[in-house]
Amino acid sequence: MEDLDRLDDIRTKLIAAKETLERARYRVDALDLILEGVKDEKVRGACHEVFGLAAEQLDALDDRLDEIYRDVSAIARKARDKAPE
Repeated sequence: MEDLDRLDDIRTKLIAAKETLERARYRVDALDLILEGVKDEKVRGACHEVFGLAAEQLDALDDRLDEIYRDVSAIARKARDKAPE
């Protein structure tokens, strides 16, 4: 049962990481909106490119966290199925 508790703890930490990631995504989006008001097109374009790449990386990390969460959940299900009642 201790192993199952540890798996639950890992899932809780994964959820917390996803929430932190979502807050980071919100901040990137907010900065991107703020930069809409920048008059220099080169600066604005460069910033949009940087924020676009950051968004791609945030998406990739989010997808990876989802994958890890599913893997941990599958391991927990198998462990519960094998655990004596």
